[in-house]
Amino acid sequence: MDYYQLLVQKNINHPTDIFIHIDNESYTYRQIKQQSDTLFQQIKFTGLKSGSRLLISSQNFYQQVISFFAVQAAGYIPILLHKGLSSSEIQGIINKNHLQGILQFGSKGLEKNFLIFDNIIPKIDCCLGVLSSGSSGLPKVMYRTYASWADFFPIQNIIFKIKKNSRVFLQGSLSFTGNLNTFLSVLYEGGQIITSNFIHCRSWLQLISDSKVSVLYLVPSKLRLLLQVCKKEIVTVNLIFTGSQLLDKKDLYNLHQYFTNAQIILYYGASELNYITYAECRSLDRDSRNLGRPFPGVEIYTKNNIIYVNTKYHVTGLKMPYTVNDLGYINKNGELIFQGRRQNWINKGGFKISCIKIQLNLRKIFGVKDAVVLPYKDSLRGAELAAFIIPQKNINKNHIRQYIQKNFNPVEVPGKIYFLEKIPLNDRGKLDKSILQSMIL
Repeated sequence: MDYYQLLVQKNINHPTDIFIHIDNESYTYRQIKQQSDTLFQQIKFTGLKSGSRLLISSQNFYQQVISFFAVQAAGYIPILLHKGLSSSEIQGIINKNHLQGILQFGSKGLEKNFLIFDNIIPKIDCCLGVLSSGSSGLPKVMYRTYASWADFFPIQNIIFKIKKNSRVFLQGSLSFTGNLNTFLSVLYEGGQIITSNFIHCRSWLQLISDSKVSVLYLVPSKLRLLLQVCKKEIVTVNLIFTGSQLLDKKDLYNLHQYFTNAQIILYYGASELNYITYAECRSLDRDSRNLGRPFPGVEIYTKNNIIYVNTKYHVTGLKMPYTVNDLGYINKNGELIFQGRRQNWINKGGFKISCIKIQLNLRKIFGVKDAVVLPYKDSLRGAELAAFIIPQKNINKNHIRQYIQKNFNPVEVPGKIYFLEKIPLNDRGKLDKSILQSMIL
């Protein structure tokens, strides 16, 4: 079973229902299947063996959707590429993973068909490949069976209120596993996806309003962008789920102000695994690091403050229990308290300091819209903190500096402070660390 076959089933059951609405265009289940079949006929070439693994480089959401289904229809394994990768990075992914080829789309459609890079096709139990979505280093390719996501959809879709009549808004590349998983979970139910190809938050609001969106999925950085342009209540949204980053008190207050009927769920997950824990965020006074209890069927424990997970919903080839080297502990209520990635802790003059803790404290300061804290090497102390702060308009930056000096523990005061107009994000909505790291002098 694969997701093209699932599309075929949905096309039989309700072919004229709208499956995807992208900006000003709508596509039914029948149209998506027909257009996927048309592309499938173009990419089925003699010499490309069944099970070949193909990268897909596309310009927009529609191209990603059609090519993903077409590649599966042809009997190959689709791997959606992140946007913004250099040609050397793409070649590095191909070489490291012994991939068979690449489909490249331009503004006018398919520009390059596959090139056979490697004829050796390992026997991997999978129907799709995904790229790790971190913001640094060469993305790694991981493979998933149909069941590793689809068998969990009945569980997550109840929690995230995704049903046949749901209208789910998401934004960004399907190469981000959070987006791809959500997209396929909506297909599983026969619901509708609403999205935009553009980072234009007023357009997102208009789409959410006009389409009467019921479920909203955006990472916290994009939720903050959306909240900046909200002017009135949005009553159709009954659930917002988000993850990959934390929500603080300021975020929750604004979400409750404008999405008055929405339940807000913060989840913890990993590309290598799946959904791990979730928390319903009702109280503004909740610990921002609290990621809740495990999803049904998932087990977690900590050892030396490292989080370990037992789940059968993981990428091919992992041995359980597994850790992505995130740090945390389980409180007396059985909830996971997140302490960040191991590499985001520093030892500064004998004191261990969490970037997450300092980042959350910076966001509490009056006049600070957003903040990011990264570690860097320091010749004197060995390790230091760099803070990147987005101030509100007409806020005196010296006021923020003086507040930090006066109210933070001296060892927790960042060694460098930069003021920016916005936080740089990649196409997955995650922090683009490389841009910020290049600024640290």
